[in-house]
Amino acid sequence: MAVTAGQYTQMRNAGFLGDGPVGAAITLYDLTMCFIDATDGQLTNVINAGANKFAGIVAQGGADNSAGADGDVTGEFYQEGEFLLTGSGFAATDVGVKVYATDNYVATKTSTNMTYIGTITKFVSATQVWVKIDVQLP
Repeated sequence: MAVTAGQYTQMRNAGFLGDGPVGAAITLYDLTMCFIDATDGQLTNVINAGANKFAGIVAQGGADNSAGADGDVTGEFYQEGEFLLTGSGFAATDVGVKVYATDNYVATKTSTNMTYIGTITKFVSATQVWVKIDVQLP
């Protein structure tokens, strides 16, 4: 289930901001994951069964192109840093394990049909871990 407004993560050591055109009818919410659409190169909030590459974590302010065409709005996103992400089934022994996106808000250790997003750096609970993001931009 994709995130809606009001669901946010925390960040630390956030770095370089990238930007790009947002796809038609897409809203990118603050501090959620965003991806590069494999078909048109626009920023999107869907993983498309793992076909879309991870761009980063949407910067504060987000980007609302819900009423626009491809590229009418530019979105900014963090390309480096650690972010507190939500998922399930995490354990203290998962530090160093690769994680993947199931949508623009949820992380998982399962790689099948998912998009790679980074590595677990700190265990918080069975439902939250800190992840050092690893963007997959060309």
